[in-house]
Amino acid sequence: MDTRLDRLLILLDSGSHSAIKRAAAVQLGDIVKLHPEELDNLLNKVFVYFTKKNWDTRIAAGEAVEAIAKNVPLWNPSFNCRNSTSLPKVKGVNVDKFNLTRVMQSASVMVSSVHDNESEQLTSKDIPVSQQIAEQKTALKKVFTIKGAPQDVFGTEELFDDKDLVLHSTEELSGRVYRSPLKIIEQEITAALVVDNFPIAPLKRRADNEVAELPVAKKMHLKVDMEGMEQVVKGDREAIITKDQPQSKWPFAWFCDKLVKELFNVEWEVRQGAAIGLREIIKLHGIRAGYTNEAPIETQKLQNATWLSKLALKLVCVLALDKFGDFASDEVVAPVRETCAQTLGAAIHHMSEDNAKQILHLCLSMQQHSNWEARHGGLLGIKYLLAVKQSIVREVLPSILPSILEALKDHNDDVKAVAADTLVPVTQHLIETFPNKITSILNILWDSVKNLDDLTTSTSSIMTLLSSLSLRAVKAGCLSLQPFHQLVPSLWPPMSHTVASVREAALDTLRTLLESNDIDGEPPAQCSWTPDIINKTLRFLYQRIILESNIKIFDMLLDVWRSFLMHCSLSDLNFSCEKSLNTWLYLLMTRQRQNIEGHVLLPTKESEPTINSFIGGCISADDPTTIENADTRARFGASRALGYLCCHIMKLNSTSLSYRILNEFLMSALNTNSAVNIMCTSLVLYDWASIARKEYNSDLEKCFPRTLTNKLALLLNQEPGIYDELFTMNDSMQTGTKAVAIHLVRAGFRDRIKIPAGEFTIDEAIRLCNFAISEAKSSKEIISKVKALVPVINDLKLMMDRWRTKVESVIAGALIAWGQLTEKFNPIVRPLMDSIKKEDNQLFQMKAANSISLLLEKCINRLPCPNPKIFKNLCSLLCTDPSKTPDVSNFWILQNLLASPVTGKPSTPISPGTASPFDVSFTCNKEAGIITLFNQHKSNQVQIQRIGAERAVTTIARYFGRSLFEKLPFCSNHLMVPLMSPKDALHELDFTKYKEDAASQKIVIALQILEVLAPSIDASLHEKVLRSQYQQILHCAIFPYTAVRHLAARCLAVLATLDLVGVMDMIIKKIIPALGDTERDAFREGSIEVIASIHAFIIDY
Repeated sequence: MDTRLDRLLILLDSGSHSAIKRAAAVQLGDIVKLHPEELDNLLNKVFVYFTKKNWDTRIAAGEAVEAIAKNVPLWNPSFNCRNSTSLPKVKGVNVDKFNLTRVMQSASVMVSSVHDNESEQLTSKDIPVSQQIAEQKTALKKVFTIKGAPQDVFGTEELFDDKDLVLHSTEELSGRVYRSPLKIIEQEITAALVVDNFPIAPLKRRADNEVAELPVAKKMHLKVDMEGMEQVVKGDREAIITKDQPQSKWPFAWFCDKLVKELFNVEWEVRQGAAIGLREIIKLHGIRAGYTNEAPIETQKLQNATWLSKLALKLVCVLALDKFGDFASDEVVAPVRETCAQTLGAAIHHMSEDNAKQILHLCLSMQQHSNWEARHGGLLGIKYLLAVKQSIVREVLPSILPSILEALKDHNDDVKAVAADTLVPVTQHLIETFPNKITSILNILWDSVKNLDDLTTSTSSIMTLLSSLSLRAVKAGCLSLQPFHQLVPSLWPPMSHTVASVREAALDTLRTLLESNDIDGEPPAQCSWTPDIINKTLRFLYQRIILESNIKIFDMLLDVWRSFLMHCSLSDLNFSCEKSLNTWLYLLMTRQRQNIEGHVLLPTKESEPTINSFIGGCISADDPTTIENADTRARFGASRALGYLCCHIMKLNSTSLSYRILNEFLMSALNTNSAVNIMCTSLVLYDWASIARKEYNSDLEKCFPRTLTNKLALLLNQEPGIYDELFTMNDSMQTGTKAVAIHLVRAGFRDRIKIPAGEFTIDEAIRLCNFAISEAKSSKEIISKVKALVPVINDLKLMMDRWRTKVESVIAGALIAWGQLTEKFNPIVRPLMDSIKKEDNQLFQMKAANSISLLLEKCINRLPCPNPKIFKNLCSLLCTDPSKTPDVSNFWILQNLLASPVTGKPSTPISPGTASPFDVSFTCNKEAGIITLFNQHKSNQVQIQRIGAERAVTTIARYFGRSLFEKLPFCSNHLMVPLMSPKDALHELDFTKYKEDAASQKIVIALQILEVLAPSIDASLHEKVLRSQYQQILHCAIFPYTAVRHLAARCLAVLATLDLVGVMDMIIKKIIPALGDTERDAFREGSIEVIASIHAFIIDY
């Protein structure tokens, strides 16, 4: 039977998800915490998983070693003088004497597997040429053999002969001995050791792990008694169990030695796994690496430095010799070199600055090598070294900068990428140390940007460095570049790159260029912005707003667009609007999922082919909700961009061409029957007025588009026809309705039905169907056609209502923004309230909430004032969801709404005191129970109403701020809990007069509104509105009714996030003592619910 340890180890390899593997790794670490004597055994078991082929398994093994290392305290050895005299006096490693070139020339390179090195090994063995040729033939036939096919299906005998397989002469082969990388490296390290009073020649490496010197016994159990140590060899792995003997060495020494040997394994997976294990141990315990109790305490640091230097040299050799690269998407990934470089950084973190500099220069020497893999590995080592040793950056930067700049020009793209990544963390040091070289570095980067494309692996790194260096150079005042009209077009391809980080870096760079020189000012001649470049840049920014799907970059685009407009002169803007405004408005009104025509978009490159582009950019999304949300976000963003533009256009003369183009295009859109056209026009007018009022403090009367707002008011007061977007559905309805009408005429009902001269409206079609069902039910043919028609009418009515809600709410918002309220108030308020109640898109709901806030402000002095009624209706909608605002008297009836988990049908009614259909053993009725413990049914429509009302009332509270109760005094009436509570003891309140259901329900509603509004109320009003009601809410928490207790607990949880000290003081003094009230269940249940709600809410918060 598997033990818990065995199951955890299995999960490292077979866990279905990375989170499961991570949890198993953490629990393995806990085992060492409870049983520290099992450290060696556990490490030995985990070691196996570093050799697995699966990537996630090796990562999980690294997490397990990390968890184990965290639970092992730092080892503090005690000096044992008995063995100290036998040690050679090693004073460290002279890295400068380490001959890396000899290692690279003599040692075998490490590729991906045994098969990649097989031919080299065949030619390296001291065996006869005939045998070598035979073995090479066998190996080549394996490569050309297809599984299941006849041997030698490719006819290898004709592909090569013996001469092709003889790579060296017989003398050369017979005299050549295969030299493994580890042996050569050990020899070079031995030669670089600094030793006092000890001969170098006979010095051999002293192994810390004696077990490594023993031959491995396979498939047998061998027990050897070695000075108190019991060695158990099982299969291919060795486990060490210490019996009652003090620790003589660093506890991880043997394990690290084992991993170091695997750094030079022929399989790349094993090499990477070994580096992962070393990285996790060195990060936490590297400061004690190499310690023994055989040396005095004062020499321990020297031993540690020697051990770390040896490890660093071996890691550098892996960086130099490893040639494995894997392709992931469009870039090459070097997992062995990358992980070894991270491990090297962890080791250097514990090394002295002098030793770190020596390792740095060793990595720097690799830049002269002809193999790009060696240059790539050296740069990775430099990258992580500079990241962990910031203290030496200023000192070493002069020596490494020329090599890194050469790497930025390297023909290999992966080398370029690492070179750029190396400079990103040290850009500030670079500017402070070499301000005169910044321009040349930026020119190198700009030249690289011009040659980048979507498949260039260094794109992200180059753009990140360009953005970071440009921004810091602007702040330091040392930015001097080529003419901007030559640089800006180079940013267009990166702004359309498939990788989000590239697009973000390109936008940062463009924003930096804007900050460096005012376009409207008088910059130097070499930094001029031509009108054509300004126009094309605005076009490209706008089309990226239309096509962008990443929300963060979408917000950046709007910010850069706004900044660009502020820097442009009115003449340049007028030029751009005359050329491109029609195109921008056309893009805004593109139908959903309609391919944007290629000639409308500005190509990033002249030779770039036209590709399918859709508004919102979600080309591959299958979920209709995702597509609609992306479409809405793009339209809202594009309309806001045009709103900024309109604020600048209105500074021009009203007779200017740009102003006339804007008005004519928007009016033509309003004269159509397209919902998208009308909605987008209203959005532009809404954002135009909102931005002009808030950000530019403009007088709206001076730029008032009266003809447009008059048209909006007309559209709002008239019944709309079927929108063009519903043409297909309307055509189906017309065909079906006319067919029913024809059959009714033939049946003799001509005089009793009304057939319009033109098309049927939806209401007329419904009346016709109702007549046919009631009067012609005997005709099977008519009834069958009516049954086919009814779903079509219902679908059309549903889509028409949805479009009408969107369009009319935006029209109402635009009229409110311009201050043009209709004489009759209902046409303005109704669409906004419908959006709050019916709109499932949060962007439309938020816009309706903002419009209601502005409407309340404009109606403060209106007589009669509609504000109290509007706010009351919002509060009513807020409390319509029974899952959030339970009914005091009928709470148990809610359980009938729950669906059976098996059938999906409504369950049988639950009477008070009976068990629920989910086998819950407790009861929950009018007075007993805890509502939080029940899952309540949530109606989608009711939930939309509640969410919309929440957004509206919280937006109102934030909009008015500290003047909320001054301008809207009726709001406080909805927040006050109608409970006359005594000031002190809980038991003094007489609940009998509040036990009427109506009175208790008012308390529930007040608590619900308070819970929602409290976080949005200005902090200056907390004392007046919130803290003054603590005592009432506290009494509600021990109210006889479950619903009241539940809402009070939720309120206290919200208030705890605003006033933690005050609420917790009340909890400690009043609620916790109530837990011991054995006579009143309501006191105990209420106290439990309060504590549970506060705990859950604060954790989520």
